[in-house]
Amino acid sequence: MIVLDQEQLNLLKQDLEQKWKLPPERLREAIALRFADCFDFLFNPENTFLPKDVEIGLSSLREQEIKNFKHSCQHLAPHKDEEILFLVGEGIKGIEALFFARYLSEQNYKIRAFIFRPHSFQETTPSSSNLEFSDILSIATASGVKLSYFNNSEDLTQYFQHYQGPGPIVIEALSEGALSQTYFDLIQAVNEQARFIISINIPSGVCSSTGICTSTAIKANVTFSSFALQRGHFLGRGAKKAGLVLNTTAGTAMAIRELVPSDNCFHLLNHSWFYQRSKRSPFSHKNHFGHCLVLGGSKGLVGAALLAAQGALHVGCGLVTAATWEEHYQEMTMRMPAEIMTGIIPSDPSSAQKALDRLYRYDSLVIGPGLGRTQKTFELVASLLLNFQGPIILDADALHVFSFYDQISLLRKRVGPILVTPHYGEFAKMMKIPVETILENPIEHLRNFVRDLGINTILKGPATLLGFTSGEKAINYGPNSALGKGGSGDLLAGILGGLMAQLRISSSTDSSTQKQLSFVEQACLGVYLHSLTGKLASQHFGERALKISDLLDSLPLAFKHCQV
Repeated sequence: MIVLDQEQLNLLKQDLEQKWKLPPERLREAIALRFADCFDFLFNPENTFLPKDVEIGLSSLREQEIKNFKHSCQHLAPHKDEEILFLVGEGIKGIEALFFARYLSEQNYKIRAFIFRPHSFQETTPSSSNLEFSDILSIATASGVKLSYFNNSEDLTQYFQHYQGPGPIVIEALSEGALSQTYFDLIQAVNEQARFIISINIPSGVCSSTGICTSTAIKANVTFSSFALQRGHFLGRGAKKAGLVLNTTAGTAMAIRELVPSDNCFHLLNHSWFYQRSKRSPFSHKNHFGHCLVLGGSKGLVGAALLAAQGALHVGCGLVTAATWEEHYQEMTMRMPAEIMTGIIPSDPSSAQKALDRLYRYDSLVIGPGLGRTQKTFELVASLLLNFQGPIILDADALHVFSFYDQISLLRKRVGPILVTPHYGEFAKMMKIPVETILENPIEHLRNFVRDLGINTILKGPATLLGFTSGEKAINYGPNSALGKGGSGDLLAGILGGLMAQLRISSSTDSSTQKQLSFVEQACLGVYLHSLTGKLASQHFGERALKISDLLDSLPLAFKHCQV
């Protein structure tokens, strides 16, 4: 599933009309029909199948999530004699809403459409767009849609006051652009009075490209979008306002794949990316599956290295070694499981050189979990970046001690790939700008960082953003408070290190796999598995009580789900 900004989406719609010669009316009819099918799916208990060209805006457990959501909608379903309320503004949103209203009316739902005309609206000489809107209003009326006109929140408030029941189901398509104070009062009334809200394309008051919201924005239960998912569905406060997102390609999936270059947009991760993509040979042995070295642990933080090493082990890495500073080595050996080897990070120059000479034994490095924020940590990171040519994952303390923009000359000497895994606070420090600035447009800052430094980056959050030096980009969306605990990032770093160690698999006929995932695919798989495991473990332990170490027991279920 592709994720576009508003400019890209507008260009896509233009290309569908001009290059694929699809008439706008035909597209709107197809979209509205799918919206009506989605509405019926949510509220009709006998309708158990989502239309095949409708996508769910989640990365993992989508079928289960939509089943649960549908179940929660049943007690909110419209009654036989109840009106469903459409709030229709101008522009494409309003037009699509009226087509949608018409189809619901033809399915015997009672529909009332309020056509919003704010005080600032003035009638102009009819243009082609005005005439088209008038024609659509006439068609809707002929289909049984009742029309009302209003220009302020008081008109709508009076309707709510006379409404019989707990509040109507509202389908809103008010605005696509900047909002005036008139809209704020209207939106507040809708949020307070409606029992269920469906937004068309994106909730009014939310920027479709950044997720930035005005002071008041529609808080939808579900958003019906068309052609492609939008960034504002997943970023910032927009994710909280959009609710569950259902997107329809309206029969244009093939055209969209041709018109939108894959490297020009974000992709929403889901299990189809990995399903049966990498199968192991029964004739393989441990050396086929790589050797990951985890360097971490310091006073009070040995557990971080432990979680990272266990993460590497649980994703199928053939050999895992965890190393820490000499003064913490005994504590590490006492806590490390039998399957994980241990080592000491050397501090004297001669021992350090011997260790560097033995780096060829490892296929990936994870540097940083609990390692400490000291000068010796910086020196270790710098030395390994120059002397190890395999994939290096930098996390936690390694991100804090290493000033990336100040070390561009060192980074350009590096031969192998680097993957950094900051959360927003760490990323702001790496970029040397306030975290509030990052949150305003994280995608733009991620793009700049990857381009300027040539570093593959995973920006962790409810919507985790992945940017790669190859130009590929992805989003993993699966908000889960269970992962908001200490150790979650350490486990992810270990998962990524364990998967990256498996990149050096032989391509001979005696190979350990029939198909091999690329660097980008392994990174995406690691993020997806971490998120999916969090959901699976939450079902058993609950989000509040779950410990990060509990995720290890759910990793096998996550692999089974992906069949990799």
